[in-house]
This record gives sequence, C-alpha cells and structure tokens, in this order.
Amino acid sequence: MAAQAGSPPIAFQTSKAERTAYGFYFFGQNVFYILILNFLQIYLTDQGITAAAEATIFLVAKVWDAVNDPLFGVNIDRSKPKSGKFLPWVRGSVLPIAITTVMIFAMPASMSLGAKITWTVIAYLLWDLAYTLCDAPVFALTTAMTENIQERTVLISIGRLGGMLGAMIIALGVPMLYPNIGWLPTAIGLAIVGVATMFPITGLAKERILSRKEEVPSLDAIWKYLKGNKYLFIFYASMVVYSF
Repeated sequence: MAAQAGSPPIAFQTSKAERTAYGFYFFGQNVFYILILNFLQIYLTDQGITAAAEATIFLVAKVWDAVNDPLFGVNIDRSKPKSGKFLPWVRGSVLPIAITTVMIFAMPASMSLGAKITWTVIAYLLWDLAYTLCDAPVFALTTAMTENIQERTVLISIGRLGGMLGAMIIALGVPMLYPNIGWLPTAIGLAIVGVATMFPITGLAKERILSRKEEVPSLDAIWKYLKGNKYLFIFYASMVVYSF
C-alpha cells in the first residue's frame, strides 16, 4: 500500500555506517571479480597458455561452479553458528578471495606448460570457491540486517552502486597498471584494495532478525523443484548455454 501524502518515512533499522560498508563490500568484491573476468585470459596468454587450454580450464570451472553453488547454499541454510547465520561466512570470505586471486597471478614463469595449466586449474577452482563464499552470504545478509523490505532494497541498490564503481575503476585502471609494474604486483595491490574495502562490513553489520524455523530442503528436493519450474529451468539452462 502506498504511503499517505505527508506521512513520515519508514525508519531504517540499519545505521548509515552499515549501509556504506555494504556498498564498499561490493566495491571490493568487484575488484577481484573484474580482474579475473576481464584480464585472466590476457594473463594466461602472456604466460604461453593456449586458447584451447584456457577454454578447457574455464569449462571445468563452470562445471565445478554448478556443483559448489547449491552445495554451499544448502550448507549455509543448515549452519547454526553462534555469532550469526550469514555474518560468519561474510567475515570468512575476505582473505580467501584475496589469497586465491594473488595465487593465480603468482604462477612462476619458469614452469613448464603442463605445470602452468595444472597451477591455473587448481588456483582458479579455489578462487571460484572463494568467490562463492564472498557472494552468496552477503545477499542473504540483508534479510537478517532488517525486516524492512524498503530498506533491503536500499541496501541492495547501494551494493550494486558500489559494485559498479569498483568494476569501472578496475576495468579502466588495470590496463594502465600491469604493462608498467607487472601482473603479480598489480594483483597484490588490488588485493590490498579489495580487502580494505570489504573488511568494514565484518565489524559494522548486525544481524537483527532471527531466522525462522523452517525445514531445510534437500538437494533432491531442490532438483525436483527446478525440474518442475519450467521458467526457472529455462533460465538456468540458458546460463549454461551462455557459459559454453
């Protein structure tokens, strides 16, 4: 129902510092995401890895991503940490995404081609897992920070704005960095920026809304629901086709 004209705005439960930190988290997250999304192929080509090998690596990663995402989601639903339902996962996401990003770009140039491919596969799969860790819980966190639907929308919008700014800065900045200082120093410098901007939410965010007691669906139940929802199935099938 629309608010009456002249009625006071709905009071937010979150503080301005929390909302700002939520936006900065996505800024930092996109520092890592855009670095990998836009520049990993260039880096691998510079390391002598062929396009065919790169395509195989990314295909394996997509299959792994399709497996670990639902498993991780179910694990979050079933977890009952004392310090909150989602915040422990968000707090635990900051260092893994930074470490795995640097690991990708720390591949020794003297390694054989086969060793480089093995290094890339392992590092990229670990990075993908770390990214799932830093992505899924932070969206769900809004449902625990406030029960105000309008406020949740504001939080998501702030997060999107922070992510967009991070994406733009990295997309424009990396081409000016790596030719001058090298890939590894670039990755280390950006990892420091990413950690610095993602970290504040770990201490500022508060989970105010207690989780409702409800039955946690099994993987089999999730799969049956997906098969029974034609449009959702088409959506995910299109994502698979797009990935290929």
